[in-house]
Amino acid sequence: MCSRNIVGGVALSGSNSFANITTDIADMEKMRARLKHSEREKNTMKIRYEEKLAQYQQKIRQTEIERDQVLASLGMYVTSYIGRLHILT
Repeated sequence: MCSRNIVGGVALSGSNSFANITTDIADMEKMRARLKHSEREKNTMKIRYEEKLAQYQQKIRQTEIERDQVLASLGMYVTSYIGRLHILT
């Protein structure tokens, strides 16, 4: 006599249900392993992104400082040039 179980609304024989449950557990373990791997990849990518973002922000700050220095020196040059023009006229 073969026992019958109902799993997920489907009637299964005793040995068949055990095989299905075992297969389902194995599939779930594979999915869980893939999910963990994906989470690690996502976290690694997030860290790399944040590092690059910080590098680019630092580069922008350096460029802004250089720009301000150049503009300041140009301003002094123009002021000096205008001062010399007034002396000549």
